[in-house]
Amino acid sequence: MARNSGKKVGMKAVAEMAGVSVSAVSMALADSPQIGGETKRRVRDICRDIGYPLKRANTRRRRSNGQKRFGFMSLCMNLTDEGLAGLLHALAVHAAEQKIRMELSATPGDAQASDMLALLKEQSAEVDGLLISGICQTCSLQELADSGLKIVMLGHFYEDDESLPMPPRISSVQCDSWSMGRLATQYLISRGHRRIGFFCERAPRGMYAWKWLMGYRAALHEAGLSPEPDLVHLAGRIFAGGGDAARNFLALEEPPTAYVCTDVRTAASFLEAMRENNVAVNRDNLVIGGHQDIATRYGMEGFPLIDEDAETIAEVAMDLLDRLVDGNVVEPLGIVVPFRTYNFEMV
Repeated sequence: MARNSGKKVGMKAVAEMAGVSVSAVSMALADSPQIGGETKRRVRDICRDIGYPLKRANTRRRRSNGQKRFGFMSLCMNLTDEGLAGLLHALAVHAAEQKIRMELSATPGDAQASDMLALLKEQSAEVDGLLISGICQTCSLQELADSGLKIVMLGHFYEDDESLPMPPRISSVQCDSWSMGRLATQYLISRGHRRIGFFCERAPRGMYAWKWLMGYRAALHEAGLSPEPDLVHLAGRIFAGGGDAARNFLALEEPPTAYVCTDVRTAASFLEAMRENNVAVNRDNLVIGGHQDIATRYGMEGFPLIDEDAETIAEVAMDLLDRLVDGNVVEPLGIVVPFRTYNFEMV
């Protein structure tokens, strides 16, 4: 096999030549026990032939005064998005308490996987550890981890088709979103509802809304109810999408009598559309995922809410990343923190 003529090659090219997935290449180069010896040899031989580095150089720099530098990158969500406000504030507070410099960045909402990985690599070269929030292919996270970077994922891992559900060398801090969706549905069932609609912006497999959806279905099964496809609506848009959900539900021959929504802003347009159609929605037939401050901003005081505990997530994630950087934690940890409820009274 001829050596690369100077053109930059990536892990995807190695995977295609070896006839394996990108994550398999990543784990082979990391000497993972999950990859057989023959595959490891084949991958390494191809890397040598085409000039792909078997190990990545560590280019991260510590400030001359010894102060640690942690990065936070939001994937496909702007740093000014109100949904991130609580988390960013909590991270800033804990960084100040630990005398750690925080560097914040975000990828564009339409960023491709290759561009996202390039931006992640660019920031990782300047920090000692990285906190990541959002949707990212697990093979990209694995490639970063293989470079030696200490990473903590805030939230769930995107379960794409070609990668492991959770990279074996990545730590995470998250709420139990499955239980959040289950509890929301149980609340409505306790109030006598049997036909319950579920709607959200979108539900990538393995992520927050998808976990809510799985919890919703579990609660229905536990109550002897069958989840119906017509009662699940993926809006596609976080703001106006709730209106589409309302119109689709009302067009059914037998509309739902209650609803579960994973985001306050999607719920806001849903409520507006329901009011336009003279349909009453109140705290007895709608449960929303989100913080009470955002709910108040959109005029939804009093509705039952279930929210991720941003303060606890930030505190635990900062502490975990600090220990990873110092070498006090060797194996990756998956930590689940409690969630919060507001205006919740189970019958």
